[in-house]
Amino acid sequence: MSDAVESVQVFILAENRLLREALTRILGKKNDIRVVGASAFSPDVVEQISSAAPDVLLSDSAVVELSDLRLVSEVRAAIPGLKVVTNKEIASQLNLSEQTVKNHIHRMLRKLGAADRLGAVELCRMPGAVA
Repeated sequence: MSDAVESVQVFILAENRLLREALTRILGKKNDIRVVGASAFSPDVVEQISSAAPDVLLSDSAVVELSDLRLVSEVRAAIPGLKVVTNKEIASQLNLSEQTVKNHIHRMLRKLGAADRLGAVELCRMPGAVA
């Protein structure tokens, strides 16, 4: 048996540069995750994602130039087998309503003392916050 850890290849799509950098730094500390690209939305974003060939696309919900469904369908067509998970899909997999998933996210943010997901990322950037 090999001791090598097979890493999950992740592409980060987020409008906010600080969010992209924080997620890249946080995920980069994990042995089983490798960030293969990060970008804000651009006309060639599907090509960027396709070239990076990630296993997972981590997308900020603020990406609005392409509708979420259109972006997901274009990326899935470009990279068959890519895993793109939305709140709706998480809800379906866990047999919960999408609102319940959103409620859990809201509660986690409140417990962290963060106003939003970006605030949670900022908290994670603090020294010692991520082990």
